[in-house]
Amino acid sequence: MVGGFEGVWVRRECPEEAVVRLIQELAISPWVARVLVGRGVTDPETASLFLHPEDQPLHDPILLPGIDAFLLRIEKAIKNKERVVIHGDYDADGITSAAIMLFALRRVGLAPDVFLPNRFDSGYGIHPDWVEAKKEEGYQLIVTTDCGSSALETGEKAKEVGIDLIVTDHHTPNPDLPGVVAHVNPHLPGSEYPFHEICGAGVAFKLAHALSAFVPPSFQSRYREEIPVDLAMIGTLADVMPLIDENRRIVVDGLERARSSPSVGLRALLESARCAPEGINAETIAFQVAPRLNAAG
Repeated sequence: MVGGFEGVWVRRECPEEAVVRLIQELAISPWVARVLVGRGVTDPETASLFLHPEDQPLHDPILLPGIDAFLLRIEKAIKNKERVVIHGDYDADGITSAAIMLFALRRVGLAPDVFLPNRFDSGYGIHPDWVEAKKEEGYQLIVTTDCGSSALETGEKAKEVGIDLIVTDHHTPNPDLPGVVAHVNPHLPGSEYPFHEICGAGVAFKLAHALSAFVPPSFQSRYREEIPVDLAMIGTLADVMPLIDENRRIVVDGLERARSSPSVGLRALLESARCAPEGINAETIAFQVAPRLNAAG
């Protein structure tokens, strides 16, 4: 009896043959094998990647729907030295995704500004009047992160006033956004991207990798190494994304980066939480760092 209610424990059925197979092929304990099978992980290769996420390959960003239009429009902005503004969101995922996009666009030769809305003053999403104001201020291109996939009126306003709008997002999309020049979202109909459950920072992280095409070949390796995977990790944990597939790899790599060489901003947040960088884990990020970022918006 718990809290006045009677509870009945129901044991989940666990196919013994699948457990034995994992034990034999992966040399793991019966307890670990049972937990994996109980959670639906019965294939040895999938189980191995779950246990060793550092071996999980990152999917090719070129498979993201809308990526070609995104790259073409960014290439035009680079050639014409256009004024660009990034519109993020007020939560941890929106902040980290905007920071990743800022990193990438700076590295390819642009000098974008960033706008992070306040939940009380601006509300959620990108609004038509804000788009019109950016046109009047002389911007030629807007790039959203973690928002915009249902902004029908905003796309129409962008087309009306003559400013190009790129939407990058992970929320449930409206597949027909009038007026946008590119819409990148793994959930779009017909998406061939192998894993849909990445957050806004995850989408920005993938786009940052795709933008390496505009970095001189001799600097591409260094550029990829410097992409802020620690920020993608924070966004992934803050948005409570499933820790499977490449999300697991992003979190492992991001935690390693955060422990060894945390950015100035992350170090300040950790100091505020009285956490030493070398001792942080996913729980530290989810319950100490992410709430501090969310509170700012």
